[in-house]
Formats: sequence, structure tokens, C-alpha cells
Amino acid sequence: MKYVWDENKEIINIRKHKLNFVQAAKALEDEFRLEEFDYIHSTFLEDRYNIICSINNEVVLAVTCIFINSELIRIISARKATRKEIEKYYDQDNIFRRS
Repeated sequence: MKYVWDENKEIINIRKHKLNFVQAAKALEDEFRLEEFDYIHSTFLEDRYNIICSINNEVVLAVTCIFINSELIRIISARKATRKEIEKYYDQDNIFRRS
């Protein structure tokens, strides 16, 4: 999978959320990620998805992105997941809760 993003948007994301898009791209490789269609921010021209995922089984992130095609994803934003999102992630049947 290949990832692209706007460099200026990444700088803003780092200032606001302390996360860069390289970290987000790595998290998107999480085999247990949860993908949800973003009905609010999607448009006729682009479908957006909110994805809850983890890096190295430690930090759970919420990443907003667009699947451009089967091999290319555009990252729009990344932030630490909320408590509710973390619970949702670990409540999956195939995820073991952290100790």
C-alpha cells in the first residue's frame, strides 16, 4: 500500500495532534484496524473513512483518509483515539485488551 498526503496539512497536524503522517501510515497497516465510512465529511466526489488503528500494539490512533484506489490512500488527519474509540477498538472479538 502507498500513502500520500499534503505536507502543509501534516505540519498543521503535528502542531495540533503531535502526530506525523508517517506514524499514521504505519498505523494503517494494523491488521485489526476498524474502518468506518464518514457520512458527515464524504462528498459526491470523495468517500472519506475514519479508521481506528494501532502502532506496535500500543498507541491507538484515529486516522481520516480517502482510498484513492486499491493501492493508494490519501491521509487527511491523524490523532490519538478517544477513550470511546479505544474501547471500541479493543472490544473487537479478535483483539486482546492491553494489561
